[in-house]
Amino acid sequence: MLCNEDSAYYQLIRNTVSHVDHETLKSVGINVGYNSWTCGAGELRRQQSRLGVQIPWTVMIQEKNAGGPALDIGRIDELITQGKALGIYTYLFHCREAGFIGQTERLASSHPDCGFVFFLPSGAVSEATARMMQFFRNAVFVIPADAFCMQSAKLLREHRCFFGVYAVYQDDTIHNILLSRGNGCFLNAFCTFAFLLAAPECGENSKKEAWSFVDHHRTQQRDPVFWVDSSDLSAVGKMIGGGANILSLDTAGGWNVFGEEEKAGTYDVTGESLEDIMKRAMPPAKTDAAGEEAARVPPAENFSSRYHPLKRKENL
Repeated sequence: MLCNEDSAYYQLIRNTVSHVDHETLKSVGINVGYNSWTCGAGELRRQQSRLGVQIPWTVMIQEKNAGGPALDIGRIDELITQGKALGIYTYLFHCREAGFIGQTERLASSHPDCGFVFFLPSGAVSEATARMMQFFRNAVFVIPADAFCMQSAKLLREHRCFFGVYAVYQDDTIHNILLSRGNGCFLNAFCTFAFLLAAPECGENSKKEAWSFVDHHRTQQRDPVFWVDSSDLSAVGKMIGGGANILSLDTAGGWNVFGEEEKAGTYDVTGESLEDIMKRAMPPAKTDAAGEEAARVPPAENFSSRYHPLKRKENL
């Protein structure tokens, strides 16, 4: 960026610093960049060696209607506490109902050392919800690129929330989404992040096309947004040594693993620990001939092993 005077990332930085609460920027940066990717990564590798399975750097929670017992906020709170003991300090939420967002405020305040990313449903941002979201000092909100996008973005900017825009693509929609930049939402919402998310049934050619687009635009720095592809989640896991697979838990009691391997199953929403779920769900940790962890260890290993996650005490 410093070698490119015409980089659109200068405008991206101006937009973000102008529109986002500075305490939120600091909290998210520390919680994800340091607590999760640096210090947490060291603990993650140690726990991975102990358990013998890959431990993902992030866990997804998907809101899903349940016919029976459901994973409630209290249990999610417990799972996050257990996740931190394994070195996991970043959590992604896929919300189906606007009301679910209000319940998660407890999680953000109970875990000020974690980073949260909330993918919101269409039309979820109102004046009331935006006013509430401004107190999530350790969260990024991601809104869909749809008819409500510009109105939602305006409210989020007014309340100085940290946010992005996402589009879910399929084989028959990927071309239009890329050509139109999400009908203009990605570039006109003054957001920080632009997420391209592959639908479950999407083919490999479409995924490659999306990744090629993201990689090109990040390299060229042509747009004042930071493009993110679905595969980036796996790439981060590889870089910090946790493996390329991500664990997703839905509130109805189902789990899914995706990345290099794909598998699914169920868990007990009323009491099964995150460690026990991972022992059943996650692939074995990769080892070399000597039985040592073969996951790539970044240069921050020595640094992260001597320090601990920052415990932020502010009331959110």
